[in-house]
Amino acid sequence: MVKEELAYTAALSKVRKACRIAYLVIRVLFIMGLIVWMLLLVTCILLLVFPGFLGLVGSVDVPTVVQIIVSGLMVILMLWFVLLVLKDMYKGGSPFTLVQSKRIRAIAYVLFARVVVGAFLSSGLLPLFAKENVFVGFQSTDPTQPTLFVDVGTLIIAVVFYCVSLVFEYGTLLQREKDTFI
Repeated sequence: MVKEELAYTAALSKVRKACRIAYLVIRVLFIMGLIVWMLLLVTCILLLVFPGFLGLVGSVDVPTVVQIIVSGLMVILMLWFVLLVLKDMYKGGSPFTLVQSKRIRAIAYVLFARVVVGAFLSSGLLPLFAKENVFVGFQSTDPTQPTLFVDVGTLIIAVVFYCVSLVFEYGTLLQREKDTFI
């Protein structure tokens, strides 16, 4: 019994350390990404309102600005939930709680929303980062009809996060049942 306690304590200590490092790294990336996103958004809006602003060449249209706003907000929201999960875990909270499972499920919902919104925003547009994602396109034979892209990679990740959240919830409920039985 003592060996099991020591193994449990050592494993929990490793989880806390790993979560703390991940939390700090993602927090820095979150802040840097937020700053870059805001600068990009301000630049795009200024280029939309004042073409040729600061000698920048290129044009920006309203759908591109909307896509930057929506995509940025979804990434920020997803990273916020990840930070909440990691923060609770490195501060000693169990990963197997209903709160954590709901947070993981929220990440899945944000990813699902990103796929759906991305599909609608891509109608007739080329995806901004098509080289880094897996897309399935539905091309119309009529050139006047828009093209619809579905980000299959993000969709698969969303399904995985959703399933993991269900496993966490089930494990939490089983643990509660076991604790009340004993």
